[in-house]
Amino acid sequence: KGGITQPNINDSLEITKLDSSIISEGKISTITPQIQAFNLQKAAAEGLMSLLREMGKGYLALCSYNCKEAINILSHLPSHHYNTGWVLCQIGRAYFELSEYMQ
Repeated sequence: KGGITQPNINDSLEITKLDSSIISEGKISTITPQIQAFNLQKAAAEGLMSLLREMGKGYLALCSYNCKEAINILSHLPSHHYNTGWVLCQIGRAYFELSEYMQ
């Protein structure tokens, strides 16, 4: 059969049981590709959650009419996220609520 195969759940559970301290202590001599992939996925997920957390804090501040706080939070996002339509729209809305139309 062709197509995508489902990952073995037992393999996934074994990978998640490995602790980075075991690897750093030298108890495992080589890092398998599965562990590397898992660590990469974990780092990517943590980065995404951090970004969404900051965007959520800014949006919450804006919805609470803490406009200056919202501008401050959203302005500290990385430039490639700051320059997106959604973030710039929220910052524009915050300036609008502050009646600072020239900003």
